[in-house]
Amino acid sequence: MTRREKSLAAIVAAMLGGFAAYGVVTAVFLDPAAEADLAMPALQDKIDEHTRQIGRKEYYRKRLGQFIGRTFGRTESEVRENMRAYLLRRARQCKINTQLDWDTSPFTGRGRSGIYKTVGWSVTARGSHKSITDFVKLLQDDPYLHRIDLLHVTPIPKQQDRKVLVRYVSLVLDPKVHPKRKPGTAPASRPALVELARADCKERDAIVARDLFRPYVKRPVVRRPPPTRRKDPPPPPPRRGPVKPPIETRLKIVSLAQYAGPPQVCLRHLDTGQLTRYKPGDELLGGKIEMVDYRTMPHPQNPRIDSSSRVIVAVGATYWAVELGQTLSQKHRLDPGQLPFELKPPPVVTPPGKKVSTGDPEE
Repeated sequence: MTRREKSLAAIVAAMLGGFAAYGVVTAVFLDPAAEADLAMPALQDKIDEHTRQIGRKEYYRKRLGQFIGRTFGRTESEVRENMRAYLLRRARQCKINTQLDWDTSPFTGRGRSGIYKTVGWSVTARGSHKSITDFVKLLQDDPYLHRIDLLHVTPIPKQQDRKVLVRYVSLVLDPKVHPKRKPGTAPASRPALVELARADCKERDAIVARDLFRPYVKRPVVRRPPPTRRKDPPPPPPRRGPVKPPIETRLKIVSLAQYAGPPQVCLRHLDTGQLTRYKPGDELLGGKIEMVDYRTMPHPQNPRIDSSSRVIVAVGATYWAVELGQTLSQKHRLDPGQLPFELKPPPVVTPPGKKVSTGDPEE
């Protein structure tokens, strides 16, 4: 082998070694670094979200303490017995005869394992219209954690009494969420009950005054003789009425819940009360619903409070958001930094060793 051939072989070997070294460096260092740069925005958003949640820990702990003070007890048996005694006392306070047609049956509703369970009583009672109205009003206004799942009032033939069926539900919190009481401190006191005299008498009396079960009797039509015709004056020029506000000011977001399928955007018409439901991909505000955002963010109208969810609509290349509880006219524009990670454009990553052209003609 001549000296020239040896030199060419050395140059070829050096080039092959350089390509191999570049491939190893790219696979071991450069490609993982580029992937880490792409994943960094999503991880930073998650860190910010967890930081906000941790910052609200004391607020949620205080709220939980308030809720615990409004329960019927700590254990399921204690809650059931206290609820039964409470319903019986309320019925007697409203002068409902608990010896005649009084029936109670317990039931268990849905819950979340390790956090809470729902229990309740189905109450069947009989009494006057006023007694039943007072009974339901006091159950609605009581300070305990509760919900009335069912209210059914029926008349009793040939009698003035009414029959009522009420499903009264409360919570049983898991023992581990109860704060530990320090030795020597008294247990939390139960909330004071609302007395009948403090209830809204005007609303209650208006319900009692109306005979809700009276059959409808059509009012007789009185035929009047046709009036004598006379020459009518010319009609006045039409007046220009007030300009109707846009429809967006009458549509309010009342729910952004998600159950088994995709999230639903529920709009209520403030004049008619009609509900309309949308889902991601539907048209709204002249654009398309991109997603329902459940991040906790400062409210656009009052940054001191947080907004828990919002619907994001894409109109062209612009993203608009409407918070839960706002009308469509209160939409606000989202800056690129306020967009969730799913809607942010991917960052441009320049491959290592490639020169980015700036458009300069001297290059």
